[in-house]
Amino acid sequence: MSLNFRNMRHADEMVDVVLVFGETRVKCHRLVLAAACEYFRLMFQTDMQEKAASEIAMKEVSSNTGLQLVEYLYSGNIEISTENAQELLAASDRLLLVDLKKMVGVFLCGQADTNNCVSLLNLARLYRLESLGGISQQFLTDHWKELIETEEIYQLAEDDLHLMVIGGMKSANFYLDLVECLDLETLEWSEFPHLPKALLLPSVVYVQKQLFVVGGEPSSTTTSGDVYEFDSAERAWQPRCPMPQVYKGADAVSVDNKILVLGGVYRVCMQYDPCGDLWIQLQRSQFQHITGRAVVWKDKIVVCGGRDTDSIEEYDPCLDKWSTWNLKMPFEDMCFALIIKGNV
Repeated sequence: MSLNFRNMRHADEMVDVVLVFGETRVKCHRLVLAAACEYFRLMFQTDMQEKAASEIAMKEVSSNTGLQLVEYLYSGNIEISTENAQELLAASDRLLLVDLKKMVGVFLCGQADTNNCVSLLNLARLYRLESLGGISQQFLTDHWKELIETEEIYQLAEDDLHLMVIGGMKSANFYLDLVECLDLETLEWSEFPHLPKALLLPSVVYVQKQLFVVGGEPSSTTTSGDVYEFDSAERAWQPRCPMPQVYKGADAVSVDNKILVLGGVYRVCMQYDPCGDLWIQLQRSQFQHITGRAVVWKDKIVVCGGRDTDSIEEYDPCLDKWSTWNLKMPFEDMCFALIIKGNV
């Protein structure tokens, strides 16, 4: 069907509207535009001025991008490159093309380097692309020494210029409640308000510009299910809804403005919504992944290895479903993972 409509468009058969991109005029079918694009569907079904117009001016969309978008609406295919990605991102956001916006986000996740990671981080925030934001933030954290010498550093927001060290252990029986902050611009340390309790190995997650500390070990024999949020206005840690199940050896990541805790001894999979201060339990992983690392990759969560396992599992938050990769870790007890150039 899409091929027929494409052929009809190229032959100017039954076209009933013209999209104007700068000096370029593209004849189209209202039916196809409405079926493929929520923006046009709403336009043609409501009392917008363009509803009955024979021509629609597509301001802020260049001729080249406009032609690509029309082809995408008719065929579902589009070529994304470093040259057109940013403009496609802006256009897909404006035209409510959710799938295309995700495709561009996935493409940009593979482009992060020291020359653009800050720009990509700012793009991710502007267009609400959490996976891209997480990868850019991780790249920034891993390569901050190199970034100090580049122009990219000056595009950072103030919150990005700080590295937090939370909790820890001074000796076998002496855990810490300290919170210290490194200013990446001045390379000077400062002390934040202490945690409500001393913790070893808590999960630290940054969601919607808010800092959360999840779980951790108050002693060598106990595990905490507590959650704390840092209140920047009050300069204090505030308790939040505790986890429904205490975890040991799991990891936490941020996806779609939620916190997910995965793996560990009890194979947990729990989601926390900061807006509602509410936890829900989800499908458990097949393997424990004790101290295995979780990373967000292509809108999925990949949990890698851990104590006594070389398995890699992938969790789909939209479907609440786990799948196991055929690929294994190089050996058991590998407890790290990161995203580099869009690859785990």
